[in-house]
Amino acid sequence: MTSRSHNQGATLPIGHDPTPQRTIPTAVELRETYHNRLDTEIDRAMTAFQDLIASCEISDRTSNARAEYQTQVEAANLANSADQLLRLISELKIAAITQNIPEIKSENRTMQVFFDQTGRKMLKEILTLRDETAKTLRLLEKHYYESSTTWYPDQPSPEPSQ
Repeated sequence: MTSRSHNQGATLPIGHDPTPQRTIPTAVELRETYHNRLDTEIDRAMTAFQDLIASCEISDRTSNARAEYQTQVEAANLANSADQLLRLISELKIAAITQNIPEIKSENRTMQVFFDQTGRKMLKEILTLRDETAKTLRLLEKHYYESSTTWYPDQPSPEPSQ
């Protein structure tokens, strides 16, 4: 079965996407791309700054107005280069965060296992303590009710029988 694409005059099989598939870049490719962009943006900023300094030098007093406009243009170029550099830095921060997501997930899983084990251990200890406390309380109650002498806290303690 074939269908006709509206954008092209070609016949394509049904289910075939005429748009090319985007591949996800690897970390090395991303690093290389960002490194190249960073170099380019720094070069642009340096060139804009050098041009700004060069346009500020007055060589002829009669061309002062033209030099002033040239200085404004170069200052705008420098501001644009700085803006692009800040955007690149922002992208690098986002990329650094997203690249570490698998590491963060792994660390979270490790911590979750640790806390689960610690929680189970603490629950076991609490239950053991509860059982020991209940056992001791029953023993104390037994001794209290079986004792021949009843002692109350506001009375002096009974003398031990010999």
